[in-house]
Amino acid sequence: MSPTSRSLRKIASVLSLLLLAACASGPKLSASQKDPFYLYQMGINHFQQGHLPEAERFLKDSLRYDPKNAATHNSLGLAQLLQGKFPEAEGSFKRAIEINSSFADAHNNLGVTYLQVGELAKASQELGIARQDTVYSTNPSVWFNLGLVEMRKGAPGEAVAFFNEALARDKDYAIAHFHRAQAYEKMGQETQAADDYKIYSAARPDDPEALFNLGRCLVNLKRGDEARPLLERVKFLTPSGPFGQEAAKLLAILP
Repeated sequence: MSPTSRSLRKIASVLSLLLLAACASGPKLSASQKDPFYLYQMGINHFQQGHLPEAERFLKDSLRYDPKNAATHNSLGLAQLLQGKFPEAEGSFKRAIEINSSFADAHNNLGVTYLQVGELAKASQELGIARQDTVYSTNPSVWFNLGLVEMRKGAPGEAVAFFNEALARDKDYAIAHFHRAQAYEKMGQETQAADDYKIYSAARPDDPEALFNLGRCLVNLKRGDEARPLLERVKFLTPSGPFGQEAAKLLAILP
């Protein structure tokens, strides 16, 4: 499981704490409640359902009984990362790496954490370690994340190279098309940007940002007839939002 920057735009910040039932008069824990694998599976089930505080609680409980399980520390870090708990996530990923220094997914996730807090040199270092793993290097997400780092550095050309690597590993990795399109726009390559926005929009037809960006590129390319229905769609999807308002401005200048 590897999060991307767009998946991190919607984060929650709720923490559930376990009360210790250690006193003699308290309820006794069942065998399953003491089983770290059971607790880990419960945490993963909650994670997959988007119940991140509950996932965090179960994963922490699992670590009470199996504190040297690198995979559990890594999963806990992901639950914390997606809640915006960056210091906690950093600590969890670091602990996973302390236990297993060759844990490529933990290096990748630690790199994403550093990316989120703007520590780009550290992000590049951790992602670089992850991509050196022979098996993990086939994962498009690590290359995609390296591309995001380069975009944050203001280096769209280098970002395109990394997004190309991600798409070479999975041509249907739609989010890479979106961000490569943004990189192309920064490089003034509107035709290439429009092509990538089209591919992304085919996979995510109701994303107003992508539709607006595609429409804007087409307007700049003097292809107003193609841009018009896209911009109208943006107005329909988000009439009072910023993309809807900007779409209306572009529609007003089309012949």
